[in-house]
Amino acid sequence: MMWLKMSKEFREYIEAEIPRIKKYPPLLRAVMLLKIRRESPAADAVYMFRYCLMFIHGSCLIKKLVARRFMRLLVHRYGIFFDFRQGSHFGKGLKFPHPSSIIIGSDVKVGDNCVIYQNVTIGAARAGDAAKGKYPVIGNNCTLFAGCKVLGSIDVADGTTVGANAVLLKSTEKGSTYAGVPAERIK
Repeated sequence: MMWLKMSKEFREYIEAEIPRIKKYPPLLRAVMLLKIRRESPAADAVYMFRYCLMFIHGSCLIKKLVARRFMRLLVHRYGIFFDFRQGSHFGKGLKFPHPSSIIIGSDVKVGDNCVIYQNVTIGAARAGDAAKGKYPVIGNNCTLFAGCKVLGSIDVADGTTVGANAVLLKSTEKGSTYAGVPAERIK
C-alpha cells in the first residue's frame, strides 16, 4: 500500500533512478524497493534523498519532521549533506554510485541523468555568494567524479564530465571534459 500512496512524481523519479523495480507489478514494487534499498547503498541514498525532497517543502508539520529525520539519516549513514530551498531542483535519473561525503548547496539545480560520486561539493564560491543565491546550474547527463568541487554561479553544460579532485570555477562547454586545479578543458 505504501507504493500506491506515494505521489506520482515521486514514483516516476524512483523508477527512473532504480530501474530494476519497473519489472514488478505495482503491489510488489514496494517490497522489492525495500529489498533493493537494503542490498544497495547507492539505491538507499537516492531513495532517502528523494523522500526528503518530496516532504521538505510540504505544509504539514509531520511531513517536515519526516523529511528532517531522513536528512539526519543521510548525514549519519552516508555523510550526504544538503540544504534545500524553493530554488533547488534535481532532475530524474540522479545517481550516487558511492554515496559518501557529498555536500550540496541550497539553490543548486541539477539536470536529468547526472552521476555524482563520493566527496563532491556543489555550492557557492564565497560565503557572501551564498546569501545572494549564486550557485551552480548543472545540465543533463553530467558526471562529477570523486572529490571534485563545482563552485560559484556557473553553468555546467549538458554532457560535461568533471574529473576527480578538479575545482571547477567557470562555465563549461557542451560534451566536454574538465580536470585540474583550477579545472581546464582537456577534451
